[in-house]
Amino acid sequence: SEHFDIGSIQVSVDNTSESFLVRLFSEKGATQIKVTGKELRQRHPKTGDKLEVDSDEEEVTSSSESTGTAARAKEMVQYHSAKPRAKLFPAKITKKGRYGYSVEWADGATIIYSMTSIATAAGGKVNNE
Repeated sequence: SEHFDIGSIQVSVDNTSESFLVRLFSEKGATQIKVTGKELRQRHPKTGDKLEVDSDEEEVTSSSESTGTAARAKEMVQYHSAKPRAKLFPAKITKKGRYGYSVEWADGATIIYSMTSIATAAGGKVNNE
């Protein structure tokens, strides 16, 4: 399996297709993966875990087991969580050093996604070594 360098991830926004183009670099070259805005928005900004969105109550919980972070994530995500069918695009994206990217969504939320969460949303398995 290919190993990608998380720090070198490049992300650009494609407002027409309401998605992000994630470029991952490895010793074999570059791979470009399309991640929809909806997919990214449903990810925990730090870990990339999928957040379960229950549209009835707008209740958001993180699938991560550690309750402390899940509770904190819950507060944070609830505050940011997109209303069903909220307009997410046009979005603006800004690189935040080696940490990740800040996404300014059209519904007014600004969320900073770590490189880990972006890589996970793009289908990568993150190896923290």
